[in-house]
Amino acid sequence: MSVTTEIVGGGFPGLVRAVEEARRGRRVEYVEPALRAGGALVTESFMTPFRFNLGPPLVRRPPLPSLHVVVPDPLVRVGDVVGEGSPAVRAFLSGGETDDLVVVSGGNGLAVACLIDELVAGGSRVLEGVGAADPSATKRHGLGICRLFVGLRGAAPAGDAFATAVGADDDETLLRGDTARPVGLVVSNAHLDANLVDPDLSSFVWQAALPFDSGLGRDEYADAVLETLGVDRASVICKLLWFPEDTGEVLGTD
Repeated sequence: MSVTTEIVGGGFPGLVRAVEEARRGRRVEYVEPALRAGGALVTESFMTPFRFNLGPPLVRRPPLPSLHVVVPDPLVRVGDVVGEGSPAVRAFLSGGETDDLVVVSGGNGLAVACLIDELVAGGSRVLEGVGAADPSATKRHGLGICRLFVGLRGAAPAGDAFATAVGADDDETLLRGDTARPVGLVVSNAHLDANLVDPDLSSFVWQAALPFDSGLGRDEYADAVLETLGVDRASVICKLLWFPEDTGEVLGTD
């Protein structure tokens, strides 16, 4: 392999492109300005018994035939409508993708790790964290994505779909960024809970559209979500709330 192709960033799609180039016989140097390659596709335990996908719960099927993935069926319930969901809701759950969406059984971060391993094993290079921090980064406005990660003792709130809308019977209400009350999706974490040692434990993720710098209190919002879902706060072992300014994910307008 005498030809070297440099690919800079691009999140998970950029990493996929790097692997595709390497499979064509090119030597690739993948340079990731951010701390970790793969964009928001990170799976983390926060030093608890639970594991969570920190970014979008769904990903476009990775080009890794040996990686075990699941196609959630049904995918979404919004009001009385159960099925694959609208393109807007699918994009909300996947960071903008709408087709061939899957859940990686071992966590979405595993897909990133497998792609990096393939690059390195084939003689390519992956450089992470090479970008300088930009303290003057543009402040985001509009709507972004909020996530609340919850691990508890007992059963997690669950619907008959991978993601179940709460507080909304239609897409417009679900995605308009309501700050007066909790409106969002309860996302199943059962594929990662399968590895829990204690069968009495479970977890879930709450995902909602909220304005950047909404002014909401963290504890107040998290407690309101738990109350809306009927989760006893005494059963909660761990919870972590990320507002849009923490996730940095902007809600698409397409």
